[in-house]
Amino acid sequence: MSALLFTVACGTDEVGKDSDEALGDEESEGSGDGEDDADTTTDDDDDDGTTTDGDTTTTGDTDSDSDSDTDSDTDSDSDSDSDSDSDSDSDSDESSDEDGGEPPIEPEFFPDQDPPDVPCAVTLGDHEELCADLPCPVVMDYVIACAGVEQVTRGPELGLSDERVFMNFAVDHWWAKKFSFIGDADGLAHVAPFPGLRFSGQDSAGRLYRTTEELAYVHRVEGGWQYDPIPDPPGTSSGHFLVRPMVDGDDVLNFAVRRHPPADDFSGYNYYWWSPDPGDEQTWSPLGIGSADAQSGPIAYGLTADDRVFVLNSNYDYGDEAAHWISFYLPGEGPDVDVGADDSATYPGGQPTLVPRPPRPYLAPQAPTLSVLRGRFDGLTLLSIDGYEGHIESAIPGSPPLDLTCPWLPPPVEGECPGPCVETVSGREHGAHDIAQTADGRVWVSWIITTADVVHTYALVNGNCARSSTIDATAVLHLEALTPEGASTSSVLLPLGQVAEGEPHFGRDLGLGAFGERLGLAFEIARGSEREPVEALELRLLVFDTSEL
Repeated sequence: MSALLFTVACGTDEVGKDSDEALGDEESEGSGDGEDDADTTTDDDDDDGTTTDGDTTTTGDTDSDSDSDTDSDTDSDSDSDSDSDSDSDSDSDESSDEDGGEPPIEPEFFPDQDPPDVPCAVTLGDHEELCADLPCPVVMDYVIACAGVEQVTRGPELGLSDERVFMNFAVDHWWAKKFSFIGDADGLAHVAPFPGLRFSGQDSAGRLYRTTEELAYVHRVEGGWQYDPIPDPPGTSSGHFLVRPMVDGDDVLNFAVRRHPPADDFSGYNYYWWSPDPGDEQTWSPLGIGSADAQSGPIAYGLTADDRVFVLNSNYDYGDEAAHWISFYLPGEGPDVDVGADDSATYPGGQPTLVPRPPRPYLAPQAPTLSVLRGRFDGLTLLSIDGYEGHIESAIPGSPPLDLTCPWLPPPVEGECPGPCVETVSGREHGAHDIAQTADGRVWVSWIITTADVVHTYALVNGNCARSSTIDATAVLHLEALTPEGASTSSVLLPLGQVAEGEPHFGRDLGLGAFGERLGLAFEIARGSEREPVEALELRLLVFDTSEL
């Protein structure tokens, strides 16, 4: 591994470490690197390209996925649910070099290395207010500033272990420009981008797995990442694949697979769950779990809290009374059931539907079967699904969306634009929420409430009214442990101070991840142009010991 030099600065004190010391030698394959999108996908990862929000782990994600990713996560392509096993099992046009096809995928090791560009600056965060009463629940707190970067577009996503945190985010929509970090209580190192698209799974020892766009998968090993082909994958080798490795509570590796056929095949996406045959880890049992059409498709799929394969579908009826709803089913166990209206697509800008990854390590069956975080017109809701026994959706108090009342681009009236419009708004910005589940079964939801004074001015340009806006905004981070009915059992409020001064963006990304009793939280403090003269993306990374909350 090449030497990584990173600096943690607090005031005028600096502590420099070489990466081998900072990151430590990886505890070999099963010792603990966890991940945020642990066993759920949301087609936020898609294109992983990813799913957000539409979209989340994918996992997410988003893909993404979600991934809710995530996230979570959620599937933001509109993919649909139909039980079709047949499509996956039967095409078999395997290619090889001899018949002119693609060469076989070869294993490859990616060591932890220096980042390709100038490292982001890392400083210590101030959590004195959270630790006024000992014991302090904060085990890590870092502020990351990346010069010349405007905003997060995918992520941030987190993987946790008993000792470490892995963070990853992208600043483009295709996961091509990624920023990755590995750290512990002694420091955080900016490293070369992690291979793969985003986190997708985690075993009970904390080993991380990552999504790929080939019949292969990425997993954490000592000193880096291992890229391996899937041994003897079932079905066709043609088409475009999104492969999410997911580990169940018994540490058995499975794959959630989305296949898009070749360009001359217009049958749409198909979704499969590949699980190893008992006693033979090289032979796979493929299960069709969904397909996409114009009216429905998976928005999240993966493993439930009690380790069953699930699918959440978004459905749309184009009839006289157009209806949009979410449905849930357990492939091989029962039918698709309606679990409530879906207004996320009609909310301005869309809002993600996010699903937490199942708790790792897996301690005992958890209830409810699935917890779903939804962004709705009047705020966040927690949808708790108890298998086929029923479901309940509860409002989460204090989580309204941030809505502007001034016109954005008003039409001119008699050749003139309106005068300035001043407003004070408060609410949750687009993307500023996520959900995770710790090993004790507690469901955690986090969101950021921004309070902003905004001044809009309008000027006539080429016959239309152009807008110029300035913002002065502060924010407060909310973190709550919630019962299935939405009642809070633990709560953290962290004032973030000024988060924007300049041109408003009104979108702030946030990601949660959990492993054991540890809960990680990463979010944008300021985008590149929001605070002058700071022209850098700034994020905050916090890791909590939830046993102290």
